[in-house]
Amino acid sequence: MDSFHSLLRRRWPAGKGSVLATLVAAEGHAYRKPGAVMLIDQDGTAVGHLSPGCVEMDLMERAKQVIVSGCTDIAVYDVREPDDLSFGEAVGCGGLLRILLEPVDSALEQALGAMHRLLNEGFPVKLVRILSANEVITEYRIRGGDRWHERFVRFSENRSGMKSTITFVYEPNPRLLLFGAGDDAVPVAELAARIGFSVIVADRREALCTAQRFPEAAATITGGVDDMLAAIAIRHDDRAVVMTHQMEQDRSILERLVHSPLRYIGILGSARRRAALIEGLFKSGDSRLRSPVGIVAGTDGAERIALSIAAELLEDVSRVKVMAAAASGL
Repeated sequence: MDSFHSLLRRRWPAGKGSVLATLVAAEGHAYRKPGAVMLIDQDGTAVGHLSPGCVEMDLMERAKQVIVSGCTDIAVYDVREPDDLSFGEAVGCGGLLRILLEPVDSALEQALGAMHRLLNEGFPVKLVRILSANEVITEYRIRGGDRWHERFVRFSENRSGMKSTITFVYEPNPRLLLFGAGDDAVPVAELAARIGFSVIVADRREALCTAQRFPEAAATITGGVDDMLAAIAIRHDDRAVVMTHQMEQDRSILERLVHSPLRYIGILGSARRRAALIEGLFKSGDSRLRSPVGIVAGTDGAERIALSIAAELLEDVSRVKVMAAAASGL
């Protein structure tokens, strides 16, 4: 999933020429909503998408010019007409897109770093671009939680005159706490990361719980159960899947999770094993419990089980959004 949080984990090393492309406005049918982003490096490698492929090739060419000039650019694509051949093919996206291209200079790199730290801490982050009267981006301001953070100035000499702003708010990725680092946990972590979760893999087996085995994970944590949970610092909107396949360790983990603020607790294993694991721990009808975990019961094979779990996680995220919208009256 092309969330800003996921993209920030994969941004290029400091000093490597790159461009941040942000969809700042869209009219009509559009593939992404305003605020969507992608990163393009000097070699044309891109992370993220702003369309189904309609404008990306042209954006890459524009990005090269931005890297050379060091100046921001605005690209406007009017693809509302089905027979529009302006980009070499009938793109048919049906929208008007206005895309800001910014060189990732020192100020923007620092701002992105601050955003990444705040999103990792679970805060929604507001990114405000301050523009001078001649529409030059002079500084970035970051707000995480209830406080403003340091301003990141680009061109102090251009800060006079009337100013405008471009503002977007970005949400942190939901977190999946994956207890278990066996071979069948690898596709679960990979799929969950690809659909927009920040995955934390925890297991006492240090040889298995490594960044090399779980390259898409935001973190890998080893140690005793209490040590791992202390390092994780569980949040109320976290989701957990327990699959260490070690009865004693799974039970020990569940004994702690049952009293945590988690909203989703998935358990892998046979019906008999699951019954033994949760006996005396969970009240009947506990809505947090997913046992067996996964949207498709009786799924066989590591990849299919991972896909079933990923689908159920997405379903839960969607349910939360629907409930939040209903509560707000929107």
